[in-house]
Formats: sequence, C-alpha cells, structure tokens
Amino acid sequence: MICGGANDKQSKGKGSSQRDTHPPKFPKHLNNPKTPTRASVPKATTTHPNNSKKQTYSDPGGGLPPNQEKFEATRPPTRNTTTTTILIEVHANSYALIVSTENINSGYYLGNNRSMLVSNCLFRVGGAAILLSNISTDSHRSKYHLKHTVRTHKGSQDTCYNSVFQKEDETNKITGVSLSKDLMSSAGFALKANIPTLGKFVLPLPEQFKYVSTFIVRKYINNKVMIYTPDFKLCFDHFCVHTGGKAVLDEIQKVLGLSDFQLEPSKMTLYRYGNTSSSSVWYELAYCEAKGRCNTPVWCALRNVDPIKEINPWSDEISEFPLDVSI
Repeated sequence: MICGGANDKQSKGKGSSQRDTHPPKFPKHLNNPKTPTRASVPKATTTHPNNSKKQTYSDPGGGLPPNQEKFEATRPPTRNTTTTTILIEVHANSYALIVSTENINSGYYLGNNRSMLVSNCLFRVGGAAILLSNISTDSHRSKYHLKHTVRTHKGSQDTCYNSVFQKEDETNKITGVSLSKDLMSSAGFALKANIPTLGKFVLPLPEQFKYVSTFIVRKYINNKVMIYTPDFKLCFDHFCVHTGGKAVLDEIQKVLGLSDFQLEPSKMTLYRYGNTSSSSVWYELAYCEAKGRCNTPVWCALRNVDPIKEINPWSDEISEFPLDVSI
C-alpha cells in the first residue's frame, strides 16, 4: 500500500506519467524479500504498453545508504561505479523510479533482549517515490539536478559492522535487530571520514586549505592539534539529515555547527513522522518545499518549487510548523 501510494502520487506530479516511465526501475525497500517481492508491485499496479519490457530490482536490508547508491545510477561511471550504474549506462535515454519504504513488521522482535527491543520503538512506516532521468531534454520539467553523491562505507571495521546487526538472540529461536552501544561512535566515525570526501567537491578553497593544513600538522607535527571542521554553511543553504533520532541530530548539529533553522526540516520530520529510515530525507525535502525553500546538500533546484501546487505530505499542516520540540 505504501509503495503503491507513493508511486501513484509521483506519477500525478507535474511533468510525469506512467506512460513516461521506461526501464530501468529500481524499487527500493528495507525489509527481507517476500513473495511476491516489492519490486513486482509497480508492474502489477500500473498499465503501460511497454510494461513487459520494464526491469525491476529489489534491494533489501540496507537502510538509508542504498538510496544514495541508486542516485549514482544517473551519474557517469567512476572508480565507485556500481552494478546499478552499469545498468543505467546500458539503458541510455531512460528513467529510473526509486520506491523507498520501511517495513517494520518483518523485523519486529518478540523476545526479551534489550538491545533488540529498541528497534521495535525506533522505526515508523513511510514511503517515497523518486523519478530520475538521464534524458537531457527533461531538464525543462525537472525539479532538481543531482550534482554529487558521496558514500562512506566502514563495514571493514568490526565495531561499525556490528553496530546494527540482525541475528538470533541468546535463545537461538527469535530473530531481531541488535543496536550496539557503539552505534553513535560508529556513525560519528563514518561522518568524519565522509566530510573530507564531500568537501573537495563543494567547499571553497580557503575552507579546504584550513582542513588540509590542520590535518598535516596533526599527522606530522603535533597530534594534539584538532583537525578543522569545514563550514559547510558556506556552500549549502539547506540540510536534510537522516532522522535517526534526537541524539543523532543533536550530534550532527554540534559537529557541523548548524543552526536550529538549518536543522529544522530534520527535527520537524522526526517529530511528525518519526524515523522512516531511507525515506526520511524525502520527507525533509518535502518540508523544505512546503516552506518555499529550494536546495539540499545533494540537489540543486532547477526551478522554483511552488508549495501550493505540489503533492506534498506537509501541505495540510505546514503552517503549524516549526514547533518547539526541545525537552
């Protein structure tokens, strides 16, 4: 229902229709594979003369990062080229529909292990559908242009690999998702590695120089010198931070030096919709649109987005936000 609803609303948006959608398609979900798979939903619920030629792929179990991985599908191959990138390169002049959702039922834990019980309260159901195009003539009707995607993978580190882990509990009978005490430190570790990778693409030269100079001093001269944290506010107007929780948002706000206004979309999304996992950043982007804002760290607006004309989950209540969610 969530996937179908998101798909239907996306097809009713300005400048797109079911007839426009060509292969490949990349429906995305987070739950374990079921029968029928979520990838079969778009083909079963839409009518199109070329429906039999559409390709669908199911990508379960990744949380937020696979969303960004799929966006790399519309970019030229690089040293980080993925299978998805190869597929979109094969299908030139085509569209990719990403359907992102979270199934909280399949991962529900019924045991007594505290580290596994947390996930029962953490996630909420949500969904989003995003239509991507590598057709140059679509620029006049597109809302955004994807400029950069930067992924940082720390799975080689044991603490990071085990920070969120689906396994059987001590009874060896009940399966659940365990959240370790190292989760926050692992997230911070990945963020610190991600910042310089993204910075070289977007930061002004003075900020890059400050970072590199302090990095060299710390590595070769004095290891007590703190590495400079670049000011991303100089190159980004708005930020959409994954709504992993209040503590996560507070830590990122502190590390990046963001104002309450800049973190407002994330905090309001967490308050209103909860942690919808991979689709959370799209609720935040919808909040920016409903407020009449236009940019995100990854996307550059190609036209003014009219909050009144858009099909937006915030439309009915955006005037009531922001709220004071401090405790």
